[in-house]
This record gives sequence, C-alpha cells and structure tokens, in this order.
Amino acid sequence: MKKILDGGVVGLASYRGTQLKAHLAWLRVCVGQKPSLTIGSPQVSIQNLKVDVSATGELWWYYPIPHCSSWCLDWSITWAWTRIASITIRDIRIAADAHADTSVDGTKVKVTGVFDRLRLDYDILRDIQLEGIANSVLGSKPVFVYDASQLVATVPVLGSHFGISAIDLPSSIGSIEVDVSVKQV
Repeated sequence: MKKILDGGVVGLASYRGTQLKAHLAWLRVCVGQKPSLTIGSPQVSIQNLKVDVSATGELWWYYPIPHCSSWCLDWSITWAWTRIASITIRDIRIAADAHADTSVDGTKVKVTGVFDRLRLDYDILRDIQLEGIANSVLGSKPVFVYDASQLVATVPVLGSHFGISAIDLPSSIGSIEVDVSVKQV
C-alpha cells in the first residue's frame, strides 16, 4: 500500500482533491513466552523475545461523486471515502534479541535500539538474518527519554539562579541512573 501511495501507480492520486490514505485497521501483538529483561546503564537488553503479530491494512480513496437533480439541469458534487484494498496477515512469528544503548546528548538522555538477532520464527526462515535491515532503519532514530534542563525549570528556587552544567550516566545494574550537575549562574 505504501508503494502505491508513493507513486507506484502512475496518476492514481493526481486528480485535484482526491486522496489516498493507508490505514492500519487492526493490529494484534502477542508475546508467546516470558522474555529475559536486564535493566542497567548504559544498556538495557531483552533476550528470547517471541512475538506473534497479526494485522489488517487498508487503502482508502477520497473521490468526488457527481449528482444530478431537476432532470440533470442542476449538478452537485459530494466527496466520499471508499476502501479500495485490504490485506490481512495472520500469526507472523518473530524471534528477537535486542538491546537499547543509553547515551547523553547535551542535557538530554537518548536511547537507541539495536537488534542483536531478528528472525521469522519458522523452520527454514530462521536462517535469514533480518537484524541488519532493522538496525539500518533504527540506527539513525534515537528516542529522547529525559531532558535534564527541565529539572531546573520545575524547581522554582533553582529556576532563577541555577543551570545544568553536565549530566552523566554512571554504570549500574538493575537501574538506570542519571547524574545531573547543577551550577549557579
């Protein structure tokens, strides 16, 4: 559906006012067994994750409908959405091992996800390594999880006379610690 929306069918969406929209109508994600989760700094890891995924995607088209009245001497146009395609994928089994690296970027803590192993969990398909594809997509998209500059703003006494000089992520097991150094300005 994404390929169709991005120009796979020439001229399909070029009529003025018409639109094509992809819609995830239904999604189910079931964790098959309890994975092993290790929380720590600078890394959080998850091992032996087995997931079953089912989903339905739809492609909708917004288009004009002409209407005539008074023996077709008076015309009007209404617009309508119509589903033109639907696809359902059921019970795709995925096995994965992954970790998230935490790091400091200025006054923010960011997390970047990395797949150590990502496979379709079927007899023949287990040998196909998908982690390289997934990591190329995830690698450039960190998630910012903490902004230390907001700490000073939330404490009124600190807000007028203090600022953040540095933040650090000390190594730890069982927790993620963020050390914030405050300086007087």
